[in-house]
Amino acid sequence: MYEINADTYKVSYESSQGDLAKSQANAKITRITLKRYKSLNGNHYVRQQNYDQALLSSMHADAEVLSAKAAIEKTAIHLLYTKIITPMSGRSRPLSMTKGALVTGGQINLLTTI
Repeated sequence: MYEINADTYKVSYESSQGDLAKSQANAKITRITLKRYKSLNGNHYVRQQNYDQALLSSMHADAEVLSAKAAIEKTAIHLLYTKIITPMSGRSRPLSMTKGALVTGGQINLLTTI
């Protein structure tokens, strides 16, 4: 029935995908570093502080991956909201808004009545 310009939402979605790829790459390198430090820490070749820092960096990177995945879901939902459809069929009254009019969420004026 109505469609909102989705260009900015598409760009946000693609940006979120890029952020996920960066955070996944960072998580991978921190896991590799942690694995290396874990084997060296057993023989005391690495200071405990360095091992602890690698452990926390790995945990932080994993949290960033989760956050990036949530951002993708959020932007995907926003992208879906750019198409306004009716849950029923029928005739509608003349539109109360004209093409190009600024519409906001929660506004008092209805777009149309079915």
